[in-house]
Amino acid sequence: MQSLESDGLRDHLANFAEQLNKARQMIYPPDRKPSKLGALLPTLTEVVAKEHKRLLARKSIIEKRKEEQERQLLEMVKIYEYHFFYCLLNNCLLKLLMKKLLK
Repeated sequence: MQSLESDGLRDHLANFAEQLNKARQMIYPPDRKPSKLGALLPTLTEVVAKEHKRLLARKSIIEKRKEEQERQLLEMVKIYEYHFFYCLLNNCLLKLLMKKLLK
């Protein structure tokens, strides 16, 4: 009979100890290790900032190249227009001279 009472008391004390341990952990949570993500965040922020700067620089280079290509194209159009009108004028002048010479 006494062993039954001591077993019951032991079970009761074990349950009580578990409940106290749970309460203690709620009141005083164990120190957590810093998460790997938390450790990586500053590094990731730096990587994102560097990548953003790199992309902005690339965008600027592309825009400058495009502007230069547009400028060159406009210059070529001007040159072709000049040559076209020069040839047209020479052709007209040549026709006029031929008419005068043939009269």
